[in-house]
Amino acid sequence: MSINPSANPLAFFAGEVKRLRAKIGMTQEQLGAAINYSPSTIAALETCRLLPSVDLARALDKVFGTDGHSDHSDHFERLQALVEETCVLPWFRERIEVEREAREICEYEPHMIPGLLQTEAYMRAVLKARRPILSPEQMKQAVNSGPSFTSKMCGAPATAKVKTK
Repeated sequence: MSINPSANPLAFFAGEVKRLRAKIGMTQEQLGAAINYSPSTIAALETCRLLPSVDLARALDKVFGTDGHSDHSDHFERLQALVEETCVLPWFRERIEVEREAREICEYEPHMIPGLLQTEAYMRAVLKARRPILSPEQMKQAVNSGPSFTSKMCGAPATAKVKTK
């Protein structure tokens, strides 16, 4: 799968990870080991199937030497903020923040399939029914934010407490 780095900030972030990893001669497995993330997380990141967390961005800055000790100060951390701001719809941001830090997610959905089990087609149908005014680009962003649910399976921290209203 070829990602166009100029397509959007997430694609640029993914392209930068892949470019710098190749530049220093690391495999996805080696990069994952160096930053304590699984190779599948690195693969998901490089193919825009995972929204990067701040912790992941900081770890990448350290391993690539872009963590403030060069002319590219905090490169990935700054890019992560841009990705979060532009690639996640405002009404969905809070859920992503909570899920990133959750140890366990228990949901009861009598009328919807929970996020982990949703297919892309199902996500599109639900979004179209619930938010018919979404533009095609907003729909694409919303659907692409779905794979972030897998972040807990791919190395997200498991120490936060989650409070519900």
